[in-house]
Amino acid sequence: MPLIEPSKLIRCPLCAKKFSTSAQVQNHLSQPKSLCRHTLENAMHFNNSTTMVGPSTSFQDTSPEPTSPLSGPLDHPYEMDMDVDSHPLNTGVGDEHPEYEHFEPLIPQTTTESPFYRVNFPSHSNISSVKGQAPTFMELFNQDEHAPKRVNNAYYPYASQKEWELVRFLLTCGLSIAAINEFLGLEIIKDIGLSFRTAKDLRSRAEILPAGPRWVSKPVSPTTPTKKPTVLYHRNPLECIESLMRSPLLGDNVSFGPYQLFASAARVMRAYTEWLSGEAAWHMQEQLPEGATLLGTILSSDKTNISTMTGNRVAHPLLISLANIFMEFRNKASNNTFLLLALLPVPKFIDPKKKIRGVLESRLYHECLDIVLKPLKVAAQWGVLMADPLGNQPSSTLATLRKISTLVEPTDLEAFEKEALKHRLNGVLLPFWRDWPLSDPSTFLTPEPLHHWHKQFWDHDAKWCIHAVGSHKIDFRFSILQPRTGFQHFKEGISSLKQVTGRDHRDMQRHIVSVIADAVSPDFLTAIRALLDFRYLAQSTIIDDTMCRQIEALLQLFHRHKKAILDAGARRGKKGPILNWQIPKLEFLQSVVPNLCLNGAPIQWTADVTEHAHISVVKEPADSGNNQSYEPQICRYLDRLDKINNFDLATSMLAAGVDFGNRVINGDDNELDDNDDDDELLLSSTSDLLNTISPCGYKQSAPSRSLTDYFYRSQMLDRGLINQAPFPRRTFKCADNIVIHLSRDPPLKRMSVDNASMLFNLPDLRPALVDYLNRLQPDGYVKNIGGRRLARPESELPFTHIEVWKKLCLQTKAYHFPHGLLSPVTVHAEPPSSAWPQGHVDSVILNLDPLKKWPISGIQGHVVADLILIFRLIVPHPAPTAVNPPEHYVTDRFLAYVKRYDFIPQSDSVTGKRGQLPEPNSFLYVLKKGKRTNGDIIGDIIPLDQVRALADVTPHLGQRADRRLTKETSLAFCSEFYLNKYFDKEFFYALTLR
Repeated sequence: MPLIEPSKLIRCPLCAKKFSTSAQVQNHLSQPKSLCRHTLENAMHFNNSTTMVGPSTSFQDTSPEPTSPLSGPLDHPYEMDMDVDSHPLNTGVGDEHPEYEHFEPLIPQTTTESPFYRVNFPSHSNISSVKGQAPTFMELFNQDEHAPKRVNNAYYPYASQKEWELVRFLLTCGLSIAAINEFLGLEIIKDIGLSFRTAKDLRSRAEILPAGPRWVSKPVSPTTPTKKPTVLYHRNPLECIESLMRSPLLGDNVSFGPYQLFASAARVMRAYTEWLSGEAAWHMQEQLPEGATLLGTILSSDKTNISTMTGNRVAHPLLISLANIFMEFRNKASNNTFLLLALLPVPKFIDPKKKIRGVLESRLYHECLDIVLKPLKVAAQWGVLMADPLGNQPSSTLATLRKISTLVEPTDLEAFEKEALKHRLNGVLLPFWRDWPLSDPSTFLTPEPLHHWHKQFWDHDAKWCIHAVGSHKIDFRFSILQPRTGFQHFKEGISSLKQVTGRDHRDMQRHIVSVIADAVSPDFLTAIRALLDFRYLAQSTIIDDTMCRQIEALLQLFHRHKKAILDAGARRGKKGPILNWQIPKLEFLQSVVPNLCLNGAPIQWTADVTEHAHISVVKEPADSGNNQSYEPQICRYLDRLDKINNFDLATSMLAAGVDFGNRVINGDDNELDDNDDDDELLLSSTSDLLNTISPCGYKQSAPSRSLTDYFYRSQMLDRGLINQAPFPRRTFKCADNIVIHLSRDPPLKRMSVDNASMLFNLPDLRPALVDYLNRLQPDGYVKNIGGRRLARPESELPFTHIEVWKKLCLQTKAYHFPHGLLSPVTVHAEPPSSAWPQGHVDSVILNLDPLKKWPISGIQGHVVADLILIFRLIVPHPAPTAVNPPEHYVTDRFLAYVKRYDFIPQSDSVTGKRGQLPEPNSFLYVLKKGKRTNGDIIGDIIPLDQVRALADVTPHLGQRADRRLTKETSLAFCSEFYLNKYFDKEFFYALTLR
């Protein structure tokens, strides 16, 4: 192989790695697990979002650009559209390599306009006014006492970047002190000449790095003695908020001004999404003085076990985040937007009565929150003192507590708890929020989907169904459902499950309605279905007034039919049937709609992300210690981790010669400050920053399982940027929001049509192909499946062989704007085998009307079919090329043999007319296999690019399920089926919303 001159090599614009051709650079950038690919995906995410200016360094003086009210459509429903390319990065690649000038990083841009109209908080109110220039992230880093020593060595107290990379790994990989010492004692490591020799020296140097929010401990002395001293470990919440706001990695994903979304310019129907789009943020901003910035503080508290198997050690972490951060960014656990604010004490009071111990624990909890959150209250009160009194009404809860205090002495715990219980209170005398301006429990206690909805389903709905159907019967019904790749299958049923997780709760909800249908009374089924529809609709990322009315109507529908649950004896306790509805989580559902109108979509308040955060901020730090004194060791670990992360980010920015913030304008001449360093590039976009720097920690913590983006690969193929890609392209778009991916090489490369007919048990495959070729329209679109079979079984074909695939990957985008990327799903089309006697085939949604778009059009213009065979015709002719493919040729398209389902007509509950409607109790479409007049199941050939979605077809089992059915044969031997809309939330929205 001839050698390429170094000057001719082409560099990757992100990591500067050298390649011989631009195609190799594109292949390098497309590797799903590479750092460059991960960086590029971040850039895609940030470029598809909008940006605000860099974060401020004070709670009161947060400084976004002032905006004006909006009267037209937006490209993004959350932020004003701003130019994210105001600071183009010059990598120098084009100057060094002229042959590389044609290369452009492939960053897909969202072209879909927002369907919403946005009205910003009035600009004359001068919200978030600029109070001056705060220090940037790098300026704060350079104010450290050791900054002079970093003039010649940016990585002080370590020798170099390579040594720092090793240090970061050793300090964060979870190795014990002994293991690190053993590693440093290896001869090969000694030969490297590190500036430290022991783990103690390694950690002591880390302690002098610039620190984050500092931890303090405070002994708490309850009035009632405890078994062990109670100590509160906490940080200043204002410092935690400042550390979030100051981070350059947050710049593109935070907003400060309240706004209102409307479905049209008429401003009649409201829509709710982020916290700032709700009424609460708007109302609070109206109460604040001119120029003040509204920051919403999110607090999450839940106990978690930190000991393994034995020990019974429990921690009570308190996490903090900002509601101003976009929910999509905040709810992604890897972004680490929730910080550990405090470790609350978990006392064991010495009192024989359990109720009294509960009251004491609750009072201590609120006392600790009073201590931890005092700086936030002071900041809020200081803001209030700048203007006229707020005039907010006192909380009814506080009024009730004052009334109870006049009747019962608060120190008499037993009597006070008994009186408080009459008002459904827990006996706390001084709630932590009592002196917090603009706070009220009815507003800040938001719905929480994980515990309030999914846990409620398992604790109540699932138990009602098990009792009504019978544990053995419902287990059998779950076990014979056909498994879908990527989705959980309950092969042993659900009645005996232990330690059920939130994911299990969601997976059971996918099937519960279709499983119990016909096994329970219609009213019972309607009640369960109403609650399930309630949860699915309430989990939308954008909820308008129409959906709010639907959610409220579903709750009322449940209440109208809930008596059937009691009549069936399904609501039971340990002592037998329960004949009341005293379920706090069920009662809390009535506040969902009022609260989402105040605080935005409830899905942003889910505890999934905070439960996951417990691993990184509590459990992993606890595991790194010596199983003694967990709390102080957790604090020291997190303090050290803050220093490592900040130092890592700062040194990477220093090495790249960039800073993050806004340039100061001096005077009226609009000239830049003369003290600015002309050699330093000042960035204000996080996407630009991520494309410029490469932190060591970013390499080590890059996700091992990233989301595959087939839309990206399809664009690369369309632009001819992947060399030697087979044609037709194996990754192709079916629509703007749908893409299909096939493996490069088919499992069955050359198979005769007759052999394929025998293998897949398709006796009419040959005549189906003849009819397809004869009926082929100029546009190649098939608009009907079925009809009379015109061709004969012995008909001749212009080809003899086909290529066969056994599965495909289907990727779509979210139903709700801004239509984010969803995980790909696998669709099987495998022939009969010993494991699957009838074949392993999945059902799909097919489009037959080009004017109807999935998922917006719903089922209109679409049909349900089983995907039996995926293939391509092999016809002797000159092979088309990717550079100049023919406009239309039958071999350029992938085809599929499908078997159609027909909808069983149902009666309309209002008009009584029958049509293609859902069954009135389950609200699921009922299907049957389409048959010709001779009894054969209708099957036809259709282009593969008319596939739109994976569909879940479940057997209609009736009152008694046939015990001979299995998960492999249930779809083959049943006569009627349900189209299960609950299988996937996106599928649910497509069949439910219009």
